[in-house]
Amino acid sequence: MPSLKSLLTLTLIAGASLANASALLPRRNTPASVPQPLSTGSPSLSQNGTAAAGNSTANFPGSADCNAARVAIVQALSLTDIDVSQIQSKQVKKAAKAGVKEAAKGINSIVDALQKGEAAPAKGRQVTIDGLNKVQAALEGGDVSDPAVVLAVERLVEAGQAGDQVLALC
Repeated sequence: MPSLKSLLTLTLIAGASLANASALLPRRNTPASVPQPLSTGSPSLSQNGTAAAGNSTANFPGSADCNAARVAIVQALSLTDIDVSQIQSKQVKKAAKAGVKEAAKGINSIVDALQKGEAAPAKGRQVTIDGLNKVQAALEGGDVSDPAVVLAVERLVEAGQAGDQVLALC
């Protein structure tokens, strides 16, 4: 099973033209808002799911917009992981890392299925959503004066928005 880091590397290569360079730069003076939990269902989920492109988005079923959303969720989750690593509170960091790991596990299972030409497993989508919600719960306990918490929340919002786009487009 590919690691989140290898997925990000492959995604960045495959999705370089899709990525907005400014999205990779930390933002300053952004209010910390906590994202809402992700939805757990959509009628369009039976065919595809939340995953990022591996070697090429052309290898995955779905429109260009669908695959761009897949790229975006992996990028946002990876950036969330980087920001979480810099959180000062060990307790918040540990809980948020566990959520990131769970979300990555869900994404990896979806990528594996798509690479095999299979539909994205509903369980993979649910594991991803559960992981993101665990990150959210951990960050809610974080200190908003910690810049890493603020950035992690921002990235988590981006991951949630990309996940919602995947649910809508794929």
